[in-house]
Amino acid sequence: MAFKLKALDSTKVIDLKSGDTIGRSEGTHCFPECSNMSRAHVRFLVEKNIPYLVDLESHNGTFINTIKTDPNTKVILANGHIVFFGGKTFIFKTEE
Repeated sequence: MAFKLKALDSTKVIDLKSGDTIGRSEGTHCFPECSNMSRAHVRFLVEKNIPYLVDLESHNGTFINTIKTDPNTKVILANGHIVFFGGKTFIFKTEE
């Protein structure tokens, strides 16, 4: 199964693999232009084919469908979830 984050403000699509980190300057996928994003903001995990997002104690937090996630806590992602962090809004997509 393939997992993607599609930016809602651009054509950018991130192909996600378990263990990927997204941040301003550290990780697998970097957004140096996003001053509201922590250096290492979130980590994506897949366990038993279930996708999760983990906030890495970011300064401004991570939101899934407008609900703020707790730091260092795995939150299940489902197809179509809206993910907001570091001033960027994404839609989570799954593909078989």
